[in-house]
Amino acid sequence: MNDMNDANNMKLMKGIAIATSIVTLLMAQLSAQGTATSTQGTKPAPQATSTAKPPSGKPVPPPPVLLVEPDYKIGVGDVLEVRVWREETATGDVVVRPDGKVTPKMLGDIYVLGLTTDEFKKLVEDGLKPSFTDGVPAVQIAVKEINSRKVCISGAVNKQGCYPLIGPMNVNQLIATAGGLVEFANRKKILLVRGSLKDKNGQPVTLFINYEDFMSGKNVQRNNPDLMPGDSVVVSGG
Repeated sequence: MNDMNDANNMKLMKGIAIATSIVTLLMAQLSAQGTATSTQGTKPAPQATSTAKPPSGKPVPPPPVLLVEPDYKIGVGDVLEVRVWREETATGDVVVRPDGKVTPKMLGDIYVLGLTTDEFKKLVEDGLKPSFTDGVPAVQIAVKEINSRKVCISGAVNKQGCYPLIGPMNVNQLIATAGGLVEFANRKKILLVRGSLKDKNGQPVTLFINYEDFMSGKNVQRNNPDLMPGDSVVVSGG
């Protein structure tokens, strides 16, 4: 019996020793964490660093002007910059309206559709002559936005709208781009309106296309002409 009591006492003593060790270890860890937190709290907060560069005092350059070929033809929707040397009252942007005209500052309406920037510049200079007795200041014309390089299709097609003209495109290709004709489209009389060509009365040139003949191989060139910027195709029926 005494041997059993001694064994139980030994187990109890070992349990107490293990528990004491665990408590001691936990207290040491808590003390270390508290010290680290206290130390961190005494450190000064890092100062925010600014990435902004101090102003240099130099004027901010204007955004780059779009570069176009010298023979670029001005189209409807294009944004043009008219700049007259040291004359803010005559300098500003103009947008080519659907009638092909613009209205620069200090000037009346000028028809620019199909002109080059040099041809437009000459018209601006001529128009400003009466306002400058000592000679017209230097005039610069720049194309800021090209919005005229597109063709439109409406009516009895699956996807009406305007599409960019980024390369050669004919009427058949435009119809295909627009998802094709609907079932009841009038294939024998499709209207093509030339946005950049005018007749003797100043009206857009129009012509009718027999798409059915084109599909049958008749008068292919006549019924499938190449498109130009600003052209519109109208399909009736459907």
